[in-house]
Amino acid sequence: STFFSLSLLSVSYAGQIEVINKNRKPLKVKIEAEGDKMKETLSSHIQEIPAKESFMFNVEPEHLGGKTSYSIKGDTNPFTPGDSCNKLDVKNDYRVTFTNDTMGTSCIAEKIEKVVDKDASKEK
Repeated sequence: STFFSLSLLSVSYAGQIEVINKNRKPLKVKIEAEGDKMKETLSSHIQEIPAKESFMFNVEPEHLGGKTSYSIKGDTNPFTPGDSCNKLDVKNDYRVTFTNDTMGTSCIAEKIEKVVDKDASKEK
């Protein structure tokens, strides 16, 4: 019984992200934990996504130094500004689309409702 209660405390959340690159160039995406950059070192991860493709991955608190809130920023060119989607939460799934516009790259995040498998949740 003790092991079971301890395992319940260590349940972690993972948010699934689908990043869609609508640019004609490869996109460099940076996922960064949100917090005070002046007071703490924030965990981050960089992923390159080929032009006109999508990439799916999970974001967990362990990837973010234990934080649950993060931002995702995309750049196709170091000379034009990239855009970021902020205040994303590891408990949610998102579809994040990066598009090319006159000022650089734009970020659009849509929260996706998690699909619950009703058969998997039934007790046997």
